[in-house]
Amino acid sequence: GRDGQYLIRTELTADANGYLRLRGTNTDSLEPEKDPLGEDPWSDLWFYSNPVFIELVD
Repeated sequence: GRDGQYLIRTELTADANGYLRLRGTNTDSLEPEKDPLGEDPWSDLWFYSNPVFIELVD
């Protein structure tokens, strides 16, 4: 991919149609917290993906 982009490809085993969402961060914190006044907002980044739909095929 280009700079700043990543491609993740994996095979999943599924019993039914569904969806999943990905969430990530660059910190060890389990949940995002409000940045204190004056803190660098780029030091703790979070992302939440759009849903990734899984459809079973024969």
